[in-house]
Parts: sequence; structure tokens; C-alpha cells
Amino acid sequence: MKKGDEINLGLSDSTSATDFKYSLSGKVISITYLGGGSIDKEIGRMLRGIEHWHQGSIKSFRILCQDAAGLGAEVRWTDLKSK
Repeated sequence: MKKGDEINLGLSDSTSATDFKYSLSGKVISITYLGGGSIDKEIGRMLRGIEHWHQGSIKSFRILCQDAAGLGAEVRWTDLKSK
């Protein structure tokens, strides 16, 4: 198991930073979104950041995400990439 990493993701329409934390365990990526906006609007950017950070596709990973309040869901990266 790899220790969780932190990445700061800058919003394209704002000068403030949106933060998220993620961890990898086997083939599972767990993401906690700490920003104040909608996780639905930022999840694609977060996943692209994780792919860039790890220099490889995350298409085969199970992806779990939640916001700072603990509300969350499982997402499929293939569905998001087509948007």
C-alpha cells in the first residue's frame, strides 16, 4: 500500500486553489475533495491530475470520491473522459 499523496489543483476560473487528497491502495483510488465548489465539476480535473502525477492511465482503477462533508460515490473514469 502506498501512503496517500496530496496535490493542489488550481481552478481555471479562479486564483484560489482547490485542494484534494487521494490515496492508492492496490487498484483503488480514494479521493477526498476539500474545496468549496461542486465535486462533480472538479472530478475530471482531479483524475487528470492523478494520471499526470503517476504517468499512466487510471482507467482500470476503482475510483471512490467524497467531499469534505463525507458524501461520496464511485465514479468511472471512462464515463468522465467522454465528456
